[in-house]
Amino acid sequence: MRTEWGLVALMGLAGALMDKAMEQSLQTDTSRTIKEPEIIRLITGKDLPKGITLLSLKDDYLPPAAYIAEVRNSSDPGMDHVFWRILNSGNEAMVEHMTVFPIGKHIASLSYDLAQNLPHPTILRAGKIEYHRELEQIDHKVSTTPWVWSRIDRCQLGNVAAGTDELDKSWGCYFNLFKTRDEPASSKLSNRIASHVVPFVLAGKHRFRIGHDETPTEAQVRQYFASQYIAAQSHRYVFSPNEETQKRIKAIEDLVKWPKPEENAVIASVHIRRGDTAGFNCSRHQKFRGCTYTHKQVDRVRRMQKLYGVTHAYVMTEEPREVELARSLAPDITWMSLVEVYQAPIKQELDEWESSPGSPPRMNVEVYLQLKSEDPNFDGSVIEKHVYGYLADMQLASRADVHVLEASCTSASMLAISHGSKGYMPPHIPSNNKGLMSKPYWCSMKDVQSEKPDPSLLRFRNLIMN
Repeated sequence: MRTEWGLVALMGLAGALMDKAMEQSLQTDTSRTIKEPEIIRLITGKDLPKGITLLSLKDDYLPPAAYIAEVRNSSDPGMDHVFWRILNSGNEAMVEHMTVFPIGKHIASLSYDLAQNLPHPTILRAGKIEYHRELEQIDHKVSTTPWVWSRIDRCQLGNVAAGTDELDKSWGCYFNLFKTRDEPASSKLSNRIASHVVPFVLAGKHRFRIGHDETPTEAQVRQYFASQYIAAQSHRYVFSPNEETQKRIKAIEDLVKWPKPEENAVIASVHIRRGDTAGFNCSRHQKFRGCTYTHKQVDRVRRMQKLYGVTHAYVMTEEPREVELARSLAPDITWMSLVEVYQAPIKQELDEWESSPGSPPRMNVEVYLQLKSEDPNFDGSVIEKHVYGYLADMQLASRADVHVLEASCTSASMLAISHGSKGYMPPHIPSNNKGLMSKPYWCSMKDVQSEKPDPSLLRFRNLIMN
């Protein structure tokens, strides 16, 4: 059944892409000596750097600079038109629901699931209730609808009391819905890429897992890397800010002094995870969560500098002191960060809670806002400022040439945005492919249920709700 309708829908798509004019252009293209985009190299088994299997299994993904220069100049990310046609095909669809997850995890998870569902289209639904483990621990069954990030005045703040969730005001609060977009434009190169990717998907070769006990062949690693490209393109399609969000993000991005093209800067993005998970330079961190010291991230930037000539570094962090520390450790690099020019109030609020009498435990931002937004006087402004700043931060970091990551869904989402917009896997430390994990961007749509309420979290619930 899946093969039949998949062939009808996607072979029709392949036929539209491979019309007579396209065949002529392909003959012209292949008659020249050209460098292929990375995805075509992966699928056809040609022109990859030596040791791709080793590269994929190491702690770092650091391909030769010459290879990156080649794929940078030959890649076209444009797979949007393929996803648009599949999602609007009218064929049997898989349903994915909104959850209580934070945006980083939510986008990465949804993008992965959309890619995994291929060649089925995906329908997004609002209103599924999945309790976050911290909500379970405080033994407080708050309504997880509407989606916490949409609890702002122009979206669903008015739906909190009713506990309802409307898709156009939930996901649609920040992003374009799948079926409300015009068909994206394509190019000769993007059609060429599609002519390889569509048969690859139809043949069921897109695989998102190589077992940890397997010794993968080069062909399997190529399949996995090609599947990551498809997931990144899915991410690119999903992460489509609507007009209002684009306007807000652009205004925030403009606060950062980004290098001009004529400066020929080589930029590394650096994620230093703080905020609700850790304090300045790991002075504290949440239970069961690690914390990466700033000097270790700076050391990784130094490695990137030797390999790729990094001149600038953009820091994703909630703590401005981390940027100052990084600057003092590597003064020859130009350091930039949104946190130095734009600070959402959520971190200050969490800091105040932690220092207040009774010392409530540091909570996830989502849990804090889930509880706080039940107050009838809550106006949503703290969510609004936080989310737009968060989205701008990810967009800025994704512009970088190379990336220093954290083991978080924010890093995962940012890398997927970068990969999807560039059309090739950018160098990054630590490798997103370590152990060939079952989900390319580390994140799962399945929540973790706690075994029993934590008394300290019950105290927190009482503090915040009373």
